[in-house]
Amino acid sequence: MLLNSTIQLPNPNKGYKTTINMAFNGSMLGNGKWSNFDSGQKFDMFSCKCVFYFTAAEQASFHTVTSGANIGTTAVITNVNSTGFYPFSPAISEPGPGYTVYITDVKSAGMSDDLGNEFKTECTFLWAYSEGAIVWNALDPIYCNEGSLSFAGYDNILFPGFKPKQGLSSASQPTGGGYIYGFSTSTTNEMNSSKMKLKLRTDLTSNIVNKLVNTYRGNAIDITGAENYYIFTLSEGDSTSYTVKLKDNELKIKNITGDQFEIDLEFVRET
Repeated sequence: MLLNSTIQLPNPNKGYKTTINMAFNGSMLGNGKWSNFDSGQKFDMFSCKCVFYFTAAEQASFHTVTSGANIGTTAVITNVNSTGFYPFSPAISEPGPGYTVYITDVKSAGMSDDLGNEFKTECTFLWAYSEGAIVWNALDPIYCNEGSLSFAGYDNILFPGFKPKQGLSSASQPTGGGYIYGFSTSTTNEMNSSKMKLKLRTDLTSNIVNKLVNTYRGNAIDITGAENYYIFTLSEGDSTSYTVKLKDNELKIKNITGDQFEIDLEFVRET
């Protein structure tokens, strides 16, 4: 990776985390449906939290850009995607002039590691992109035969773990004399949600992130479970197809290894 065209630095360690904060907000309507208001992609925000291990010379060079008079100014990082580092997800092509970023939350170790030659440095890159400057990678055809999940138009995805949450349309309250008063409204007011962690290859990560940001965002997405896996609790069945919407506007993408990423998602059931 090159910083400001002249400073050669190593790529961050595996485990760097990309967050795409999509500019929509959601709320549940009275009929139990989830509605999202989208301000538009031009207001989306991209960040990447990284951990580097620098030599003393590399750390000193890095600090020339992130300290003193340079605090609060932008820097440019280049030669990243071609070396396997995707700061703002594999779905985005590195711009010709590089990524213009703010470097924030810098934390540098004052002592080297046990080997005596590397210094741990943490930071966050905030992408200062201009409207219309994002180049998304093409949605290439992908063969996947890793599992039994169908999601966002792709089949045979490695099946993740789910954490369903059922929002019952009922409540209770203690009253005098040790009695409990309970009431329930229509089941149409219930909101069923679920969380999952998708583990995907780089190419499939690219396609799914592309579709989540550019196509689905706050819109309906199809998802199909597998036998003995229950996306929305045992009572809702296993091998079932659902229509869902993203509940969280933050798309969190973590690099696991060189060719594997993990995406945290939370969605709300529509049908």
